[in-house]
Amino acid sequence: MPRAPKKVKLPRSRPVIPIDWDQVDKLLMSGCLGTEIASAIGCCAATLYDRTLQEKGMIFSEYSRKKKEKGDTILRHAQFAKAAKGDNTML
Repeated sequence: MPRAPKKVKLPRSRPVIPIDWDQVDKLLMSGCLGTEIASAIGCCAATLYDRTLQEKGMIFSEYSRKKKEKGDTILRHAQFAKAAKGDNTML
């Protein structure tokens, strides 16, 4: 008597796209837009925005504002340090 073929379970949804949040943070601190970041990490902008809400607990605009402010602070500090050493172009 022949065996019945095994039933294969097919996934019911699309696989979850992994997001490298360290890379997202670096791109936000350098001033990139959400659409540019989504393209760089290989997902659509809506996915990035939804996952920010799910994983970070805040909407993307709030998350990006915090990271951009941190990037601005780092840049201003570097500019000040360079200017303090006598580099007139940073003044």
